[in-house]
Amino acid sequence: DLDDGVEARILSVEQIRDQVPLFARLYNQVSAEYPCTREKVCLLEALKRLFDHFASDLIATTAARLRASGIETLDDIRNLPDRLASLSPQAEAERAQIKRFLYDHLYYSPQLIAHKEHGERIIEDLFRFWMAHPEQLPPTYRQMAGLDALLAPAGALPDNLIVIEPLPRIVCDYIAGMTDSFCLEQHARFLP
Repeated sequence: DLDDGVEARILSVEQIRDQVPLFARLYNQVSAEYPCTREKVCLLEALKRLFDHFASDLIATTAARLRASGIETLDDIRNLPDRLASLSPQAEAERAQIKRFLYDHLYYSPQLIAHKEHGERIIEDLFRFWMAHPEQLPPTYRQMAGLDALLAPAGALPDNLIVIEPLPRIVCDYIAGMTDSFCLEQHARFLP
């Protein structure tokens, strides 16, 4: 999201460097190693190193917790009072700092309000549409909601068909799995 914020000109590299110490350290490393590199390349390389930092920490911390826990069975994992996979306290604090920065400067920025409201309207429209017309859902989702049993002629479906989830959950899951472009295509298709 940091690079998306810079690309959208809502965030600047300087602003991120000033307020996110981990990013500043990594960006400065990249700039020192490649002094003539364009800002965009330094940004992307610093973000790559940021991801590597968190992934490496997650792997190392989880491995250490696994060794210390004495786990031998799957039930041992299920009975743990805390998550086994986690970041170290330092990396978790760094992650939280980045998240706070993004909420404070990107996610709720005035520049995104109109886009956010438009997206909310699209999602709400699609949800209402599929709740009113569940037969328009793809076959897999109709089956998960048990709708094919209601729409099919008697004897066309097995007697042991199980309704997995209620329709509102199915519609939410369907919408949540969409890309932005597919969501917009579906809205244009069903709600022109």
